[in-house]
Amino acid sequence: MSKNLLEIKNLQISFKTPSEETNILKAVSKINLNIPSGKTIGLVGESGSGKSVTALAIMGLLPKDICEVDGEINYLGKNLLNLTNTELSLLRGKEISMVFQEPMTSLNPVLTIGKQLEEILEKHLSLTKNQLKHKTISLLEMVRISDPETRTKNYPHQFSGGQRQRIMIAMALACNPKLLIADEATTALDVTIQLQILELIKDLTNSMGTTLLMITHNLGIIARYANQVNVMKEGKIVEKGSASEIYSSPKHFYTKKLLNSVPIINVNKKNHKTTDNSNKNPLISIKNLNVEFQLKNNYFFSNSSNTINAVKDVSLEIFKGETFGLVGESGSGKTTIGKSIVNLVQPKSGKILLKENQNERSSEDIKTIRKNVGMVFQDPYGSLNPRMRIKDIILEPIRVHYPKSENENKIVISLLQKVGLHSSMMYRYPHEFSGGQRQRICIARALAHNPSLLILDEPLSALDVSIQSQIVDLLKNLQQESDISYLLISHDLATVQNLSHRVAVMYLGKLIEYGSKELIYSNPLHPYTKALLDSVPIPDPSIESKINRTIIQGEIPSATNPPSGCVFRSRCPKPTNDCKEGTSKMGLIEVENEHWVDQCCVNCK
Repeated sequence: MSKNLLEIKNLQISFKTPSEETNILKAVSKINLNIPSGKTIGLVGESGSGKSVTALAIMGLLPKDICEVDGEINYLGKNLLNLTNTELSLLRGKEISMVFQEPMTSLNPVLTIGKQLEEILEKHLSLTKNQLKHKTISLLEMVRISDPETRTKNYPHQFSGGQRQRIMIAMALACNPKLLIADEATTALDVTIQLQILELIKDLTNSMGTTLLMITHNLGIIARYANQVNVMKEGKIVEKGSASEIYSSPKHFYTKKLLNSVPIINVNKKNHKTTDNSNKNPLISIKNLNVEFQLKNNYFFSNSSNTINAVKDVSLEIFKGETFGLVGESGSGKTTIGKSIVNLVQPKSGKILLKENQNERSSEDIKTIRKNVGMVFQDPYGSLNPRMRIKDIILEPIRVHYPKSENENKIVISLLQKVGLHSSMMYRYPHEFSGGQRQRICIARALAHNPSLLILDEPLSALDVSIQSQIVDLLKNLQQESDISYLLISHDLATVQNLSHRVAVMYLGKLIEYGSKELIYSNPLHPYTKALLDSVPIPDPSIESKINRTIIQGEIPSATNPPSGCVFRSRCPKPTNDCKEGTSKMGLIEVENEHWVDQCCVNCK
């Protein structure tokens, strides 16, 4: 008998398309893939390489009316492609399970979590009603959902992203399957929650003896968890081997390109020059900024406040020609600060001063600020008007701020060339571009009115690693050419280090640490900053195998019901009664030259 749990032989997947030019699209081209029992196999590649389509073929979930599948997918000697839908449904969930990329769209919004878990158990196991209830509760306990008996009665929208992914894992492992497919299972999660989920998957699959096929574009994750690696490009597996072989001695040019594109955190203090801003006037000053949101109907959290304190007493300065990195998990208030600067969000109190602007903003002041500040949003497709051609999208801010401009075509061509796009593209629509190209268009539009500050809100999160590298190089070149300033909002700490001069860390609306990037990355003083840095995987198995990472427990609390006292105390490794009661000293204190940290947590590292 073969030692492989699953063997893929000459798999080819084609889709019928409405295009008259090419009515057949080959998504996967005759790949061969072996998955040994008890191992973790990595399948890596950029978007569109065929990874997820391969996983769906294994599960028998491809639409048969528009999809043709040839070859063999042998599971324990049985070709899955020859099975009927009824036979496949008996295998799915019991023998082979899958954790999908987006848990919210994978869970039924109108059924409670308990009911959805029970559906899986009822289909594959013969259990009494009482046994179903106990098994459902134990599954939620297994994936570390607190108060599992109560939470079985909740609906998907009442859980955070990390909790929903845990529930998906519980469903996938409910019947102790032999093979688990994790398809980009942590892509949408913050780095600390990502580490929690990955460690949970590793621990559970190891304890159950489950084989794991891990599909991702994150080479750091594969380096930490995979035994063997398969690299996909344009529907083909271009390189395969053990993790140590692939990472230490890649052979294919595409594998080398992927590895070279991955930003790596460097904690070495040497060869760094800290920017001296002591004698400079700030380009923009934010002083004691507070932002609140009012909830009209707070149905689901009865013990919570109707007010969200999104930003609490934040002060910072950005200087000409520098990149200021703002990092933290989702919900920490990073984007709210960016939107407050351009008045897309109205602050409750505080001052935002741009050069010589007055303290109180009039409508003219707001227009002046928007003329001097550009913004690149997180989703490049959602921030472009699908009905407008690229030329008009780029010209829109110019027509607002410089209505008498001439030679519009020349301006657009210059901006497109500046961001690495061809002038002929100006007559296309947004849907005719790739994700990386759309992000370049957003940058061109943000630069159109020649701003002195560019707010970059998660500009790389929707892009593949090689495209991320291109955009980072583009931003660096633009800054060198024009001395423009950036406010870089991101949860990607490696990219922030690569681009930034100074870095601030946010948690639940507050700044908890900031300073030069050299000090923040080489000597983090706040336990949260240390946990963030420890959560970033390194694309080198030899290094990953030796690292003992600090895994921060829990998730960032709801802003509607924040912890009393120190905002970090609910996840702090060394909380005290003073932290809870708020008797500890609060606020930032300068520990070393231009390195500030929250007083309550300075000794908790």
